Amino acid sequence: MVTERTYWQNRPISRRRLVAAGSAGLTVAGVAACGGKGRPSAPSAASPGGQTGTQAQSGPVQRGGTLNVYYNMNAPLDLHRASGSPHQILAGVYSRVFRFKTGSDPLVGLNKDIENDLGVSGETADSVTWTFKLRPDAKFANIAPVNGHPVQAEDVKATFTRALDPNIPNPNRGQLGMIDPAQIQTPDATTVVFKLNFPYAPFNRTLASPNYSLIMPREGLTGSYDLSKTVIGSGPFMFDSVQPDVAYVYKKNPDYYDPNMPNVDTMRLAIVPDASQQLAQFTAGNLDELALADPFSIDAAKKSNPKATLITAPNGTPDPVFWQLGDPTSAFQDVRVRRALNMAIDREALGKTIFGGQALSPVFIPPSMGK
Repeated sequence: MVTERTYWQNRPISRRRLVAAGSAGLTVAGVAACGGKGRPSAPSAASPGGQTGTQAQSGPVQRGGTLNVYYNMNAPLDLHRASGSPHQILAGVYSRVFRFKTGSDPLVGLNKDIENDLGVSGETADSVTWTFKLRPDAKFANIAPVNGHPVQAEDVKATFTRALDPNIPNPNRGQLGMIDPAQIQTPDATTVVFKLNFPYAPFNRTLASPNYSLIMPREGLTGSYDLSKTVIGSGPFMFDSVQPDVAYVYKKNPDYYDPNMPNVDTMRLAIVPDASQQLAQFTAGNLDELALADPFSIDAAKKSNPKATLITAPNGTPDPVFWQLGDPTSAFQDVRVRRALNMAIDREALGKTIFGGQALSPVFIPPSMGK
C-alpha cells in the first residue's frame, strides 16, 4: 500500500506496485512487479507474501529516476475547487502545517498519527484556542509573483480565509466549520492562532489533512495570480507541465526545506480513466502502480504480472448510506422506517458479493480518523 509520505516523498522506485482498494475495512492489495523503465534498482518496499500489515523489507534508497503513476480523471488546479480525492494531483506541490506519519508498514499510515511539516508545534488548553509555530526555513517555489518568499503565518491565515469564503464553491468547506476566519491571528511571522467556533480536539489532525489543509501563498487570496492556472506551493515537487487528458508532470523542488526529499527527480501522473487500459499500461511497464476496483481483479492482474508481490492492508474508507432528512415530508423522518431499512440490508451478502468476503463492519466513526 502506498501511504501518503512514501507516495510523494520517500519511496524506493525499483518495483511497480498494484493497489486494489475497496470499502469500509476492505483489504488494500498491492502487486509489485520487478523491473521498470528508467528506474534505478533498489530493494523492494513491498510486504512479502501479500500479508496484511506486514512490515516491508527496506534497504538503501537509490535516488533519481521517474515515478510513473496515474489518476482516472482531470482535476481542478485551484485547491479550493477540487474535492478531496483529486487533491492527490496537487498534494505533492503543497505542504501542510502537519502531515500524517507513514512508513513501509502500511498500517502505520492508517493510525493517522501526525508529524511536523510546516509546523513545529501545536498547543491548546481548551481545544478552542490553538497556537501553532511554523518552521522558519520553509519557502514557496520561486515562481512569480510569489518569488520564493518564506511560508509565514499570513499564508496559513490566507489559506483558510479563502477556503471558507462563501463566494468560492469549495466542496470541502463543510469539513472546516470549526474555523472562524475572523478569529485567525498572526502575532508574528512564525505564529498563527486559531480561535475555533467550538471545542474540537482533533484540530491538529485537520491541519494535517491533504484534502482540506494544503497551504497556499497569501498572493492567492489577493488574486495576484490565477489559482486555476498556476500552482505555487512549498512541497517537494513543482509542476513541470500540465496536459489535461494526458498527464501531469512534476519535477523536484530544489528549494524544498528537506534537502533529502524527494527521492525521485521527476514524477509523471498519467490520466487513464479506463480500468482495462490501467492494467495494460501497468503490465507494459508504463506505470509503477495500479489501483484495482475490486478484489476479484487481483488474480488476473497477478497472472499478467508474474513477478509481482502482493501487499495488503485495511482500507480506511467507509461506505455509508445517507437518507434524506432535509425534507419534512420524507418517509425517512420516521425512525421506524430508518430502522426497518437498516435491518433489511444484508451486509454479509454485500461483503461476499461485492468485496469477496473481505469487508468489515465498523461503527460509523470513519476508519480514516485512525486508531
